Amino acid sequence: MVEQNCSIPFDFRCISDHEIPGVKVIPFSRDIHTSDKHHSLIPDTEVMVLNDGKPQGCWAKVDAWLAPLGSYNLLLDLDICITGDLAQLVSSEPAAARDCRHTETKPWMNGSCIAWKSTKHTQAVYPKEIPYTEYPRGEQEYVQKALGGFIPMLDVLSYKCHLTGTQRHAVPERVIIVYFHGYPTPADGALQQYGFVGPTWKGIERIDRV
Repeated sequence: MVEQNCSIPFDFRCISDHEIPGVKVIPFSRDIHTSDKHHSLIPDTEVMVLNDGKPQGCWAKVDAWLAPLGSYNLLLDLDICITGDLAQLVSSEPAAARDCRHTETKPWMNGSCIAWKSTKHTQAVYPKEIPYTEYPRGEQEYVQKALGGFIPMLDVLSYKCHLTGTQRHAVPERVIIVYFHGYPTPADGALQQYGFVGPTWKGIERIDRV
């Protein structure tokens, strides 16, 4: 999807605990879990901490903030569909996808798509120790506070929360990324009929690690 939807040169890398043939891999810098299952320490709260006290795999994304000084970076989740030119998202100031809870008074970010130019300030987002017990909702909450603000990406939308009616079948032309959180995912067979999903996700199965 990136190759087909980026009008400027780029260096593609994947943060992973697995080698991927043909892909530059950035190995995890910390001992963390990659399981989707987690243990809730706070009632009715989604918590990214497992029983043994190690942070869940989403915290591996903070490794991206160690990007070389001066580089322009675009951090993308896996469960997305790219429908426009990614070059339009490149930003000198940290910019992020809007969370479905985003309002003018509560500017929530979503970690599915974040763009920034690497500076000493952004590199400082990478913590010496992951404060996962202080941020039970995961790295999104932590990054937002550590950055001290961000620019909302108006053309990056949630499938569940921002798209309604016929937009679920054919997204507006201005949209660059549709991100999926929770279920359904773009690997859901029921979504393969949609033109913006099927070409890249048809036949791909989602595997939940245990």
